[in-house]
Amino acid sequence: MSKRGLVVLGVMLLFLATPVRPGGVDSDPKHLPDTHRKLNGVCTVTEALTWAVGDSGIILRRGGSPAWQPVDVAGIVQEHWDFHGVSFLNSNIGWVVGEKNGDPNSHLGIVLKTTNGGQTWFISWPSPPPGVRAIPFSDIHFANQRHGWITAGEKYMLRTNDGGYTWVWMLTEGRGG
Repeated sequence: MSKRGLVVLGVMLLFLATPVRPGGVDSDPKHLPDTHRKLNGVCTVTEALTWAVGDSGIILRRGGSPAWQPVDVAGIVQEHWDFHGVSFLNSNIGWVVGEKNGDPNSHLGIVLKTTNGGQTWFISWPSPPPGVRAIPFSDIHFANQRHGWITAGEKYMLRTNDGGYTWVWMLTEGRGG
């Protein structure tokens, strides 16, 4: 075999022998929660802190150890809510959005906000625009502590300029090209 062939063979063997972690994802199942429920959103705050949300009230926090810890929200029965989106600015300030589950004709949206890393949560249910039935909230993003957006239903967005205490509905249908 030629020298070039040996180099190619060596590179191929090295490639095949190297373990791969696709996208930096921890594929070790012992570190993932055994929820049997769908996870819908994830937000990495720092290399050591990640949040995940899902159906039937799942809010998980992973920080400092490989194990995910469930997070409780006082004031609601978490199992009655499907959480779809999560946005954190830092280790303390973050938001979660979702909808009431169970009744497909009544998608009540919910917004949760924490300012202390999930120890306590401020809960709000922004009312839909006049004449519009309840609409599920599917995702949330904050650019800073004051300005954020929620996607809702098929054609709505909400925006806030006060950190999520009040929300303004915007119709997105018919905009753009």
